[in-house]
Amino acid sequence: MSGRYDGTEYNSIRYMASSGGLSCPDSDARIAYYSVTGYPTVVWMGTEAVVGASADTDDGSPYDPIVQAHLADATPWAMDITSHSFDAGAHATVRVELEEDVADISNTYLRIAVLEDNLVYQGGDLEEDVLRDMIADVPITINTAGQVQTHTANFTMGVGWLPANMRIVAFIQRNGGKSVLQSCNTLPTADYAFRYYEAGPRTVVTSGVHEFEEFAVFNVGNLTDTY
Repeated sequence: MSGRYDGTEYNSIRYMASSGGLSCPDSDARIAYYSVTGYPTVVWMGTEAVVGASADTDDGSPYDPIVQAHLADATPWAMDITSHSFDAGAHATVRVELEEDVADISNTYLRIAVLEDNLVYQGGDLEEDVLRDMIADVPITINTAGQVQTHTANFTMGVGWLPANMRIVAFIQRNGGKSVLQSCNTLPTADYAFRYYEAGPRTVVTSGVHEFEEFAVFNVGNLTDTY
């Protein structure tokens, strides 16, 4: 699925169980957080669990409708990682801004994860998106449009971690229901990654003419918006 969607629209974290060779205490804690009892278990947006797998999951086809259904989810949370490093001063700085007022921010947290790719697992398989460390669990304190919350989390690189294979994923999650409200990462951004925003439910036009209300189209890629 990571190959079907770019880094501005899709994030994946793999929590490896302690029965394997790539686990860590934070990974075990996250598995317990989601009350996982069978492997593999895939949890989408923190709320939709799919337990087990078959041959047809190799190409992601059973998962694609789930991702497609969430692509148009509206969220007032805008966030990005403004600074990070994987050297002696390893750190990640995350900026969160609210686009609209939020009535309830209780039990809502900014979480920052350190991941590594290209790890060899039992049998010689290469594993991606593997959690190495959860370096922050910070309560969200902003609830009004225009407010900004920034947090810098420091961490220590583990023995054998390769900086070239590392990345940061930050996300906002509400405990209780466990819903993930927004996420971002340190992957290189494409020149063009277009998004749209429209209030109301997602509308799919299969034929004919549909008149939309006001909507926005914007580029979250590196280059200037040109229409």
